[in-house]
Order: sequence, then C-alpha cells, then structure tokens
Amino acid sequence: ADTFKIDVQEKEKEYLIEAELPGFTKDEVKVEVEEGHLKIAVNKEETVEEKDKNYIHRERKCTSMQRNIHLGEAAAEGIKAKLDNGVLTIVVPKKEKVDTTVKVDVE
Repeated sequence: ADTFKIDVQEKEKEYLIEAELPGFTKDEVKVEVEEGHLKIAVNKEETVEEKDKNYIHRERKCTSMQRNIHLGEAAAEGIKAKLDNGVLTIVVPKKEKVDTTVKVDVE
C-alpha cells in the first residue's frame, strides 16, 4: 500500500511533524486533530482530457493515503500547518499541564 514518510519530534511545549508529500498541493491535503490524534490525509485524482481520439484503453490515476498519529498531550487550538516544496510541516502545541496534586494534612 502506498504511504508517505513522516517524522514526529516531541519538544518541551509542542510536537513537530514533517511529512513528505511531493507532487501534492495544499488543496489535496487534509489535516485534523481530534482528542489527541493527528490525521493527515491526501487525495489526488489525475485525468487527462483529450478530445477527438478513439480510445481502446484509457487510464486514470487516483492517489489516496492517510496517516494517523497519537499525540497524547495535543492542544486543540494554535495548530499550524504549512506545505512548502513537498514537505508538510505541522506544529501542534501541547496542553498546559495542570497540577492536580492535593496536599493532605495528617492528624
């Protein structure tokens, strides 16, 4: 099955994801984050329209790939994505950790 290469770095305050997507435009790329899961999907359909030809056989190309990554501390807001020279770069901020420690007095 076709897929694309992906690198994920965990930094102190964010995740940095780089996906290799040569030949795709930003309109063909879909990025979603839901409950700590990042989904990168691409879909490209290629058809060549040539009129006045008597075809016996004609091919069309459709490319569809998807990758899912679990980012446990992903924040729902502030996510940035940019496609440049065939590399999709996504920055996903981490949720701020809330200290849930409760001090208990001993009698």
